[in-house]
Amino acid sequence: MDRRSSTIDDSIADGQPPALSSEEAAGLDEVCASAFRGAKGLSEEGDPIAAELYASSLMAMWMAADLHDAEPVVVFGRAMVDYLVRRTDPDALELLYGLDAIVPAYFGLGCRAGIDRLLGKSLDPPTWADPSGTARFEHA
Repeated sequence: MDRRSSTIDDSIADGQPPALSSEEAAGLDEVCASAFRGAKGLSEEGDPIAAELYASSLMAMWMAADLHDAEPVVVFGRAMVDYLVRRTDPDALELLYGLDAIVPAYFGLGCRAGIDRLLGKSLDPPTWADPSGTARFEHA
C-alpha cells in the first residue's frame, strides 16, 4: 500500500483530521472563505449542475494537495462544511447540496448534517433539491 492510500485509510478511520494550530486553522478558514467567494451567485442560477460542478472543482483542488500527514479531502472538505454551516446564506446551502452530491460518503464530511443545520436556520432548500428525485437501491 502506498503512503497516500495509508493516509486516506488513517484519516478516515479515526474520524478526525489532524489537530491544527490556531494559525493553521485561521489559514484554512481563509482558504474556505476564498472558495466560498467563488460560489457567490449559485442560488441565483437555480441549477444543480452549477452547484455540483463548483463542488467538483473544489474536490479536484483538494485531491491535488499534498498534506503529507492527512487526506486533503478530509481536511479541506470538513473545514469547508464547517465554514458553510456558519453562514446563513442560500449560496452556502447550494454548495453543501453540491458537495453532498459529489463527495463520496466515506470521507465523512458531514454535508447532510450541514444541510440540515442550514435548513434549521430558516433557509429554503433549492427548488431542485426535492428528495423525491433521489435514486435508491430497490432490489437485486
